[in-house]
Amino acid sequence: MSVKANDGGSGQTARIDGGEPVGCILTIEQDIIPISTALPRRDPSWEFTDIQGHYHAYDADGELPTLVRHVEDKPCDGSCGNTCDGSPCEGYSVTTWTCVACNEQVEPGLLHGVHTESIPGRYTWSLLIDGKAPKGKPVSIVVDVEGGKWRYFGFAIWRGEERIGETSDYVRTTLGEASPIAKRPA
Repeated sequence: MSVKANDGGSGQTARIDGGEPVGCILTIEQDIIPISTALPRRDPSWEFTDIQGHYHAYDADGELPTLVRHVEDKPCDGSCGNTCDGSPCEGYSVTTWTCVACNEQVEPGLLHGVHTESIPGRYTWSLLIDGKAPKGKPVSIVVDVEGGKWRYFGFAIWRGEERIGETSDYVRTTLGEASPIAKRPA
């Protein structure tokens, strides 16, 4: 993912240690980690109407808003051979779901078989600013993006600078992460 904070004069800028706003480009990159598993997963196409006519399905976030989850801990029934990895069995849990309104038990739809999913991994960020920044110490950065709708903030450290043009005084400075970067509405 890359966030550009100076998109052609829209007033999106960075402030370094509370200084004057400067043009910038904020880049945030995040690894995506593929995970392969054979565990059952939610069936996004599953829908069910119970005997009372109440509709049930996974919502867009994969939740079951019309069902209540019940978890019951059971003692070991011996199916594991009474040992789990050499330790005495501690039992297992059984999960059931019931309708919020009528209490009818409902079995949400699941898909079985090997599948691959992705989870978010480590992220890195950097900030390219128009101008100079202090070397050798972390600086506070505040970057307003999307017309000032969102604000990113954190600490960065000088990573390098380049002069634009042989005779120009115009300098761009790259700052790298010295802390996680945070995001909030501006």
